[in-house]
Amino acid sequence: MAILNDYEASYLITAVDNQLLLVEAVETNFVGARKMINLCRYMRDMWDTEEYTGVIEFCNFMLDDKELAKEFKEQYRNTNDKSLGWFDTEGEKEAFISARGQGDWYEQYEYAVGDR
Repeated sequence: MAILNDYEASYLITAVDNQLLLVEAVETNFVGARKMINLCRYMRDMWDTEEYTGVIEFCNFMLDDKELAKEFKEQYRNTNDKSLGWFDTEGEKEAFISARGQGDWYEQYEYAVGDR
C-alpha cells in the first residue's frame, strides 16, 4: 500500500527535478506504480514533453516484473544520475524483455535491425 496520498504524490512529481527520486518513491512503496503512471502521463501531456516516459516504463515493469524493472533502471539511467531514459522503438523494448536485460542484448538488437 502506498504511503503518500494523491495530493502529496502530485506535489512530489511537480516539485522534484529528479526522475530517479520518482522511481525510488515507487520502489519503496511511497507511491503506487499505477498512481505514478497516471501522474507522469498527466505531466507529460501538460508540458508536451517525453521527459517522464522512462518513469512510466519503469512503473509498468514494476507492475509486471520487479526484477526486470531493476534491470531497466540500471541500464537506462542517464549519466547525470537524475533522469531515466526510455526505449526508442518497440523492437528495442521487445529485445530488452526477451533477454531480460541480460548479456549483450542491445548489440544483438542493433545487429538484427541493421540486417533489415
